[in-house]
Amino acid sequence: MVRPYGPGNFVNGLNVSGNRFKTLKGSIDRVERVDTSFADLNYARMKNINFVGNSFHNIQIPVSNPHRFTHIQNSAEQTWVMFLNDQLPFDAQALKVDSVVAEGAIRNSSNVAVYTMPYARVMQGTNLNQVNLVWSTAVQGKVQMSVRMDNDL
Repeated sequence: MVRPYGPGNFVNGLNVSGNRFKTLKGSIDRVERVDTSFADLNYARMKNINFVGNSFHNIQIPVSNPHRFTHIQNSAEQTWVMFLNDQLPFDAQALKVDSVVAEGAIRNSSNVAVYTMPYARVMQGTNLNQVNLVWSTAVQGKVQMSVRMDNDL
């Protein structure tokens, strides 16, 4: 748990890796949280957060940063909306997209392969934890993405 005192606080340099999070009696929602009794974190200033290689047992929302996932778009849309479902640590904002890789051909509504690259819009949605991929035309297909909740530089 992180408990900030005063406005503008952020986390710089946190490594949580190779851990086994496990509850014995029932389950819990998350393993990490922010106590906002005094203040909240400035999520836009987070830096160097690595939350990888952990295992979660009886934890409802396993988190990781970077968060890697697959998105399948079954209908042709110009903007694909990625819902991260609170899977970034501290339920933080989606600040960066590290990678987007197509699995197979990306196709338009006529089933013709499209070879353009999308661009990403980060910090979308009401909680700023969604990512939109914007294509040159309406397409469908499958991509692998890596999204971060920090600025790792």
